[in-house]
Amino acid sequence: MEGHPAFFFAEYGHYIIEPQECKQKFTRPSLKYGGGGFTNSFRTDKIEVSCRKHRFPLPGTEIYSDNSPGRPPHRYKNRTVTIYESRGFAMYHIIINPASRSGRGLRIWKRQIEPVLLKKSIPFQAYFSEKAGDTVHIVETLTSRREDPVTLIIVGGDGTVNEALQGMKEPSRVTLGYIPTGSSNDLARDLKIPKNAPDALDLILHTGNPHLMDIGCVVYPDGERRRFAVSCGLGFDAAVCQEALHSKIKNTMNRLHLGKLTYLGIALRQLLAAKAVSGKLILENNAPIDIPHMLFTACMIHRFEGGGFMFAPDADPHDGILDLCAVGDLPKSLILFALPTAFWGKHYRFRGVTPYRTSSLTIETTLPLWVHTDGEVTRKSNRIHVTCEKNALHMIF
Repeated sequence: MEGHPAFFFAEYGHYIIEPQECKQKFTRPSLKYGGGGFTNSFRTDKIEVSCRKHRFPLPGTEIYSDNSPGRPPHRYKNRTVTIYESRGFAMYHIIINPASRSGRGLRIWKRQIEPVLLKKSIPFQAYFSEKAGDTVHIVETLTSRREDPVTLIIVGGDGTVNEALQGMKEPSRVTLGYIPTGSSNDLARDLKIPKNAPDALDLILHTGNPHLMDIGCVVYPDGERRRFAVSCGLGFDAAVCQEALHSKIKNTMNRLHLGKLTYLGIALRQLLAAKAVSGKLILENNAPIDIPHMLFTACMIHRFEGGGFMFAPDADPHDGILDLCAVGDLPKSLILFALPTAFWGKHYRFRGVTPYRTSSLTIETTLPLWVHTDGEVTRKSNRIHVTCEKNALHMIF
């Protein structure tokens, strides 16, 4: 089964897990949850478990006796059972951004997510992000103190996911679940993760599976690096994100479910204030591409950014390729018509809006411009190097 690792919880003693042809013996582990021990994980659709003094049923797992198919017993001793649905539960480390969705993130956690986990006896540890940078430090701690895989769940927006990426010591050892409670939620939009929190949780626990997904990386001239899951951009789109992050009207519009209008309104204002800047794209080892009066260049792993703008209709998060949307040498009056068509991915019909595809590139501009990674803006730069890391992260969807 290409699903979650199946974790089994024992009261005491040792037991044998035989996934397919492999037999391994485990002693009582050191990490505990409740009264049980934490053992190890396998991905398989059938596991033979020989157990001593082992209490069943295991959390989240259907147990069938050889003698009584379909009737899970409460206890076996010195017998072998077959687990046909190895959907046991790992220890979930859940990071909650209580300020997400205009301050409703905490209420969503308390009312819609935590009660389900407690009712189903799902092992979890909750962490709360109180300020910018908290998620980075939490994930750094979780991924640096152990060599075993880590299962994270983010309750927040694309920005919270972005912070989590910055803290990952080795993204390949992380399995990430996402319950979208942000304002743009472009990652969830592209992966078709439900907007409803209980449905998104059910997908993580039961119906979804981990899939390898690309992530991107921006490198600045001074060596600073920032990862991204959805997109990065230099210029106009980053300036829109920077203003949106500090917009007072954004929270009000989000409460009215009109978040898209916030971004559109800010985009129009930034467009009118944009200065003429020339840019250059250097795709891998190809000749430079000059873009007079460059407005912005978006480097996309997924199709959407900015709350639903489909800047990369053909983007595939599993192909190791960045889909670029470069906009330049286009009159502002025409951009007013082109920009709204990006909601449906129709913007490439306008001359001056050009797609490119590459696994890495360098962007240079004549003046420093704002840079964003997944809508998070930290600095300006006149030169960035962007790469795509193929299949770098396990994402549950």
